[in-house]
Amino acid sequence: MTAVLGATLTGAARDAAARPPCDGSGLCADGSRREARQQEIAALHARVLKERVGLTDARVAEVETVRASFKPQRQTLRQEMRAAREAIVALVKADGSDDVAYMRALATADRLREQGHALHKAQREAVGKLLSARERARLMVAMQEVRRHKRGHGPGPDADGPELDD
Repeated sequence: MTAVLGATLTGAARDAAARPPCDGSGLCADGSRREARQQEIAALHARVLKERVGLTDARVAEVETVRASFKPQRQTLRQEMRAAREAIVALVKADGSDDVAYMRALATADRLREQGHALHKAQREAVGKLLSARERARLMVAMQEVRRHKRGHGPGPDADGPELDD
């Protein structure tokens, strides 16, 4: 099972390194679309659910349906968060002394961050209703390994991770 994750992570890391950065418009430097990257991420999630958590194709589809139901909220919140960060950057670049404006912009960013955490928790709970406790634990461990490896802080594809075999 560890070799499967290693192969999955190696492919994901290689793919991530090969992709050019995208700007806010959704276009990447090579002209590809952000949607293609999102599809790759969705495919990675589906692979993790099948290979690491042990879900059937039907159950993976159920989980993906729940995740997709949260997508519009995530997108709206992401846009609002981007606007809040841009407002803070504009204030800093203007080097003004209006503390009220700074406090308002920072409060907005904090509120949006808290909303993001609440949305993430709601999605995790909705997905959790579809999974057993064991499956939720396997998903948590697998996604932590994916995130850690993606950031370059985790074990490489040949390192032994927690064994999840039955």
